[in-house]
Amino acid sequence: LHTILFEVPLLAIINEVWFRNTTTADFAEGERRLQAKAALLRDTPGFEQCRIADYGSRRRYSRDWHARLL
Repeated sequence: LHTILFEVPLLAIINEVWFRNTTTADFAEGERRLQAKAALLRDTPGFEQCRIADYGSRRRYSRDWHARLL
């Protein structure tokens, strides 16, 4: 593999600093979108046993928001 061991933590830090300085957090909108996506999964036949895996650490908005989602 051609990866670096600090890629995930480095990108998480870069994203957090970038978003902190370029946007204003709209947690209400994020919560609304999360609930809509969860409802879509819940209401889709065949997804009763669906399991979600988290692979979003390096592209997350912020550490706090990521923890809230999980």
